[in-house]
Amino acid sequence: WYQRRVRGILGCMLLINPPTLFSESIVQSFQSMFNFLALSSTVLGLFIIYGYVQEKIFHIPGFRSHGWYLSFIQFIFVSFLSFIDSSFLSRSPKRREMPPFYEFMVLSWMTVGTIGLSTVALGFLNFPTQVIFKSCKLIPVMIGGIFILGKKYTVQDYIAVLLMCFGLVWFSLAGQTVSPEFDAKGIIIISLALCV
Repeated sequence: WYQRRVRGILGCMLLINPPTLFSESIVQSFQSMFNFLALSSTVLGLFIIYGYVQEKIFHIPGFRSHGWYLSFIQFIFVSFLSFIDSSFLSRSPKRREMPPFYEFMVLSWMTVGTIGLSTVALGFLNFPTQVIFKSCKLIPVMIGGIFILGKKYTVQDYIAVLLMCFGLVWFSLAGQTVSPEFDAKGIIIISLALCV
């Protein structure tokens, strides 16, 4: 039914006979592209709504110091939805070997630290500044790769990190002069969140 519907829509758009023009591969590629665009735009739209609501919450008088509480509420919802998904919706086969429990605990606490510190930083920064800093996770990952794993990077990688650092400093200085909600404490907190 769905494939006939897609053929009909495509045929109506081009004003031609739908069953004879489109092969199965064209219809399936259109379906794949449509699914990708629908899911991508949904994720982007929900992320924008999430950021807007989160920033509005921090404009409530007295809420600035309750960033960890907001993170706790987020984790309750994520845990509940993950439980529902793993219990009822996705029935994936069990893996034979599970990693040790302590690895899950370390990963969980690092996730709590990263999301909690990011949320706390929003009390001192505006949302675009927070997102730009979070997108620069490459810098601490590269530093950790050099000192902990002994990785070697190319000159282009170092240039990319230097340009990213320059852009962050420039954006931070511009944000400090333009935005009254900009605070240096937020930069320190979001930088700690990146390093966790």
